[in-house]
Amino acid sequence: MLQRSRFLRVWLVLIALLGVAQAQVAQQTQTRPRRFLMWKATSPTTTVYLVGSIHVGDKSLYPLPPEVESAFTGAKVLAVEINIKNLDQSKAVGLIGQFGMYGDSDNLANHISKE
Repeated sequence: MLQRSRFLRVWLVLIALLGVAQAQVAQQTQTRPRRFLMWKATSPTTTVYLVGSIHVGDKSLYPLPPEVESAFTGAKVLAVEINIKNLDQSKAVGLIGQFGMYGDSDNLANHISKE
C-alpha cells in the first residue's frame, strides 16, 4: 500500500511538472514575434517590397503579418518569380541545384552592398 501511495505521488508530481512545462512553451510561442522575410526599398517615386518565397506552409501561416497584408493590398503590381502553370518540375529542381544556391564559402552578403 505504501509503495502504491509513493507511486501515485510521483505520478501526480510528474503530471504537474508536465502541465507547467506545456504552459511555459505555450506562453513563449505566443509572445515570440513572427518572422517573415520582407524587404522594403523606396525612392522618391516608388516603393518596392521583396517577399521571401513560401514553398511549404499550413493554415498557421495565416493571417500573414499586418505589414505584409498591407503591402499586398497597396500594391499596383504583383510579380512572382515563376509561372507555376507552365512549370517543368524536374527541370526546375535541376536549375535550382545548379544556380539557386551559394556554395559553402559564399553568401548573399558577398554579392550586394548594405545600401
